[in-house]
Amino acid sequence: MFLSKYILGRHLVSETAGLEAVVSKFNKTLLGKRLIVVNEASQDKKSFINGFNTMKNFITEESISISIKGKNENRLDVKNLLNFAILTNNLYSLHLEQSDRWYLCLNISDKYLRNEEYFTKLRSDCFNQNAANHFYTYICSLTNTVNLRDIPMTDLKKEIIDHSKPNPVRFLEYVLEVRENRKENQGNILLTDDPVPATMF
Repeated sequence: MFLSKYILGRHLVSETAGLEAVVSKFNKTLLGKRLIVVNEASQDKKSFINGFNTMKNFITEESISISIKGKNENRLDVKNLLNFAILTNNLYSLHLEQSDRWYLCLNISDKYLRNEEYFTKLRSDCFNQNAANHFYTYICSLTNTVNLRDIPMTDLKKEIIDHSKPNPVRFLEYVLEVRENRKENQGNILLTDDPVPATMF
């Protein structure tokens, strides 16, 4: 990974497969890290929800507790330096509250998907210390400050939030939407015989 190898250093970055290693009781992997990269956040929404509150604490709290597994379990309270990058191909495995203020959700372009020539050249040109030095120098030269608390609402985030609503709420919203559409198109009809989309559940 570019950031871990050339910018931050591998000792400050940890990559995990899923959230389990991050939100589990024994979380030594977080000790002393600045960036945690979670590959494939979860297999289903339920497993993400189970760790949701723990993740929220990691994002918002000034200190975190580290538990080290061993013959004599050790627990350390340390300064929270963590930043997270969560990667997934299944957006419906994620769960965000309606008033979420912690996650920036971005769609990655698939323009060069399976273009081996493009990615071979990209790795050759950019994945080296010289390119990393230029990148780091550029970042340090930026003078505009960014308010990390002012996280933009993207289309992807809206979609995840909408799909995170409880099924009864989504069902009622669907019925009301169809009802309003019928009123506009055919007059004052109270309910609908249209089937409920299977993706709702």
